[in-house]
Amino acid sequence: MVRTEKSDSGNKLIFINLIVTVVLCACVGVTVFCLDLKRKEECSNLRSRVVAFEKEVLFLRTQLELQEVVLNQTVASLHNELSKTPKKSGTTAAPPEEAEEYEYDPAYDYEDEEEDEDDDTDDTTASVPAIAERLSFVQELFNDSVSVRPKRYVSIEDDTNILASLHKSTTEDSLSMNPPIHESRNEPVKLVVDLPNFQIPKSVHLRHSKSRNKEKRESIVEARDENIGIIASHYGGDAKKYRYGQHKHYKGNDVMYHPSGQFKDWAAASWVENLKMNTFFRLNDGIVTVQKSGLYLIYAQILYAEVKDFSGFQLYHNESLVAQCMITAPSFNGTLKRNTCFTSILLPLQPFDTLMLKEIEGTRYTIFHPTKSFFGLVKLTNLRNEMLDQ
Repeated sequence: MVRTEKSDSGNKLIFINLIVTVVLCACVGVTVFCLDLKRKEECSNLRSRVVAFEKEVLFLRTQLELQEVVLNQTVASLHNELSKTPKKSGTTAAPPEEAEEYEYDPAYDYEDEEEDEDDDTDDTTASVPAIAERLSFVQELFNDSVSVRPKRYVSIEDDTNILASLHKSTTEDSLSMNPPIHESRNEPVKLVVDLPNFQIPKSVHLRHSKSRNKEKRESIVEARDENIGIIASHYGGDAKKYRYGQHKHYKGNDVMYHPSGQFKDWAAASWVENLKMNTFFRLNDGIVTVQKSGLYLIYAQILYAEVKDFSGFQLYHNESLVAQCMITAPSFNGTLKRNTCFTSILLPLQPFDTLMLKEIEGTRYTIFHPTKSFFGLVKLTNLRNEMLDQ
């Protein structure tokens, strides 16, 4: 009996040890599995960061090359101008006229200005010191652009060697500098650049006369607006959301009055959205907001169904009364009368101006159907800057 009890206790210990071993192995396996999943997730994040880094480096490299080409072309034009300028000892040329710089506009005609500049060069020529100063400025700008290091935009560490090799390859492939020889000691050192077959637009430095160019650019802006076509919007009465018996101001068959005295239940015509006219106008709670300036024709009509002697509405521009319409129709024995009230007006509008319609007095019953009560506006022409400044 004693041996049997000892053997049973030994078997129990072995069984317990086996269970503990199995549990420990399971814990180790789960831990290894979790660590492997975490490792794969981190590797995936690193790969995505590396791909983003490569794309950003490629973008920065392309941007740097384009900037270098533009600056090289500018330097070459300055060299040509400097080489064609006659040297005059003991004389100092007048400083060049101030020139305004604009972005290149493909719709702008620069031929007239080039002819005027050719006429101006016959009278006065740019001085050598002035051109040398411009050349020095471009050279400094060029050196600053070449030495740009885009590391501050990269979130991955240890990228110094990659950016250094990128910078070295970019500068070696695109530039070759040769110091020239000058007879005069005061002339700056020229920067000779080997350029590829690349035509830079005329917009690097454009000269414009302030008065004439202002008028031309205004005409270009007006021409662009005219290319958009007619800008218009139309809104009709919309009483579809109301139900007789549920809304006390609605009497059925589109007959309703407006509790606040303001006409709010408008809906844009279907062609407004189809023609993308809703990008030029915004309708919110019965108020129309204009997005483009211009001279507009504004019209409105309300069909009244009332027993009272007079009815009418008012048109407000930025909460200021600009037009109104009133009808007077005497009633006999309280008979119901249906009369339309129409008005229109020309108004110069600017961006973010608002328009809305209100009752003149009290609340009147109207037939708020899109074919009977409506209002809208049409842009007729652009506004001159003189009108906008007033």
